[in-house]
Amino acid sequence: MPYKAISDIGEFGLINRLSKLVEPTLAETPELLKGIGDDCAVFRLSDQTLQVATTDLLAEQVHFDLLTTPLGHLGSKCISVNVSDICAMNALPDYALVSLAVPPSFSVDMIEEIYTGMSRAASGYGLAIAGGDTSASRSGLVITVSMT
Repeated sequence: MPYKAISDIGEFGLINRLSKLVEPTLAETPELLKGIGDDCAVFRLSDQTLQVATTDLLAEQVHFDLLTTPLGHLGSKCISVNVSDICAMNALPDYALVSLAVPPSFSVDMIEEIYTGMSRAASGYGLAIAGGDTSASRSGLVITVSMT
């Protein structure tokens, strides 16, 4: 049987297929009110409290081009796209976790410039960058932001 290309089914077709694979685990978590297929997951923490969580990945040459995107603007964008998803669910963001996969050509100053943009955006939205992860990348900058 030939493999089906993602381009044949598109992003939403892929999401639909993946959601069917994890469906059994969703049935075991009744506190999860909204899962795969929306901008955010929504789950019940208590009778009075709901939690909203989202994540976005931005990959160099897919979501941004470093030849035309100032690093501070890129940092701001990384925060803003997640804030948009949180607000679309009628919630307000509290915390962000930032993960970077950085190519060897990047300097410390370049990463600090990205974080300066993130910090400015986070401050403007009233949220805190609470942590994250770093790794090396062999093929370009990748930034993932998760937010609650």
